[in-house]
Amino acid sequence: MTDLDARYGRNKRNSRRNVITLAVSLAVVFFGWALSVNFFTPAEHASFSGDSIAYSQHTDTRIVAKLKMSGGGVTGVIHCTAKALDDSYAIVGFKEFDTRFAGEQEKSTQIEINTVAKASSVVVESCSLK
Repeated sequence: MTDLDARYGRNKRNSRRNVITLAVSLAVVFFGWALSVNFFTPAEHASFSGDSIAYSQHTDTRIVAKLKMSGGGVTGVIHCTAKALDDSYAIVGFKEFDTRFAGEQEKSTQIEINTVAKASSVVVESCSLK
């Protein structure tokens, strides 16, 4: 140990104690974060989806679809996007819509999509918790 180390109170024991304190603190923070992610935010990791049950073409530029939405038993608003497709599976219409769930596993809803050409089917592309 040099004179400067003695003057400012630095020694090997203080350095080792600081490293151990830092390692224990980081471990506690990591385990706290891991527990909070796993147990306090489960609804964000639930899977939400929608399937087309029936649809009817009202005009060449409007299709109405009845959808079965799966909410995973959460309470909240599920935000989804739906696409209207023609016979060659080209996208001719698009709509974003919200479905409110109050703990149900499944719910049916009806949407209308304006299209640029005659549509032959509706597909729910993605859903997420809002």
